[in-house]
Amino acid sequence: MKTTKILAAMLASWVSLSAICIPLSAAPADDATAGAAAEALSDMGLLRGTENGFDLGSVPTRAQSAVMLVRFLGKEREAIDRIIIPPFTDVPGWARPYVGWLYENGLVNGYDETTYGAEDPCTAGMYATIVLRLLGYDDRNGDFSYSGAADFAGAVGLITDTNCDTENFLRRDMVTLTYQALTMPTKDGKYERFADKL
Repeated sequence: MKTTKILAAMLASWVSLSAICIPLSAAPADDATAGAAAEALSDMGLLRGTENGFDLGSVPTRAQSAVMLVRFLGKEREAIDRIIIPPFTDVPGWARPYVGWLYENGLVNGYDETTYGAEDPCTAGMYATIVLRLLGYDDRNGDFSYSGAADFAGAVGLITDTNCDTENFLRRDMVTLTYQALTMPTKDGKYERFADKL
């Protein structure tokens, strides 16, 4: 319990300090901004790179985004230990615990009962949908629609002209959008910043 409180305090402090140091007002294509956000998330244990570093210029897959989101929530150990097998037949073994954890917690759906589209590109709308759900918005109750998730994310300040290219969604956009989420209030107003909830 004490360790959790210490980690929470460190995370909140880090986000406060790094918000000053990382100018998210730069263009989405700004490698320096995305790189700084990636380093910040990595330092917090929320992001890992690939054999190509953070690979910010590549298109994320739906499987990769699932891994990012589970790490972002600090649930990677739980997902791996529990090994929740999702109902989808197209999820590779390395991604099953992550997709399974998100599915069990009502955060992701597949295209149908057996197809997740693990290797399909993750779009800004797909990623924004899950982050909005984390912030407490519910598309099933009419807060926003899946097809309009990116627009709604823009309306609440999660997506801006300067932190996410909604037309050409890359790993850099996933990183800066995730970083922005740390500073966002939850829908219920209980937390002024999602980082405080984490």
